[in-house]
Amino acid sequence: MYPEQLAPSTSLPGRDCGPGAGRRPAHSPFAARPQTGRMRSLGRGGVLLALWFVVAITACSSFQPELIVKQADVALFRLADTVYPDSDASYRAEIPPPVSFPQLGPQKLVDVLGNLQYQRKGMWSDIEGPVFMDAELSELAAAIHEVLPKLAENERLLVVSRFDADRSVLSRMHLNTMLLWADENGINVVLGLIHEPVLPDNFQMEDDWTKVLPVSLKQGFRDVRLLPGDFFSFKEIDGLKHQTWAVIPLNKLDSLSYERKSDSEGASTEGQTENDAEGQTNPGPADRLRRLQKAFEEGLITAEEYDKKRAAILEEF
Repeated sequence: MYPEQLAPSTSLPGRDCGPGAGRRPAHSPFAARPQTGRMRSLGRGGVLLALWFVVAITACSSFQPELIVKQADVALFRLADTVYPDSDASYRAEIPPPVSFPQLGPQKLVDVLGNLQYQRKGMWSDIEGPVFMDAELSELAAAIHEVLPKLAENERLLVVSRFDADRSVLSRMHLNTMLLWADENGINVVLGLIHEPVLPDNFQMEDDWTKVLPVSLKQGFRDVRLLPGDFFSFKEIDGLKHQTWAVIPLNKLDSLSYERKSDSEGASTEGQTENDAEGQTNPGPADRLRRLQKAFEEGLITAEEYDKKRAAILEEF
């Protein structure tokens, strides 16, 4: 969770409790911090925080989404409409009830998810890119395709996925969370965490990666949003646009397609196969910019280093 998001104390029971909702990103204002002299005395803020945890634990005890599938990097949960997001009548009135999900093959799911682009506000510059990387799309789409027919009409699918785009010693896993269902308006895709780094934790068990904060249907994070697309519209809640909630009409699906970067660049990569094997590749400016952006997003370089290196690469264009 980000500091800019509304305090969870304003949330209603059932909406902000997820599978193992005790997991908090390290940069959350509620994440554990080393104890200092000031923190030994709780004070008013500490008391309020303690009360919030009591309320959260009580609310979460009644929210138990059912795990359907757990693979190496994908976990899928079913969520009943009566349980998620909450029981507030005025809020639920703006959300049509779920209906049976249309029959979509794995490739069509890749078309839908692969075309989603996001933007994250940064201190020095914005970061933009695909929500789901090429390397994870096939496994993710196949798992979702297998589970969707098993959902009842009144259920939504909660997706938790992780990936490591670079697969290097210095890189680390990133998390995405998503709610997926169909209603009278089409397919609903609501993103929660987008490219959230999984910070090292010596005390974290392997199973803990699925224990994330829930996806909010009330409001997304203020520093991240989906980039507009011509195949979907943003959902409005309480008169405000939900920046990470895409509603895709069914009549848009037939014309929707996604071309993997590896396919579109096939002609150039084939000619480099032998050089790749010998470690003699010379990546172009576009590839270097993508790698630089990933390094900055993962915290491997500072903003100043990012700006200087980016300017040097752009001069080559």
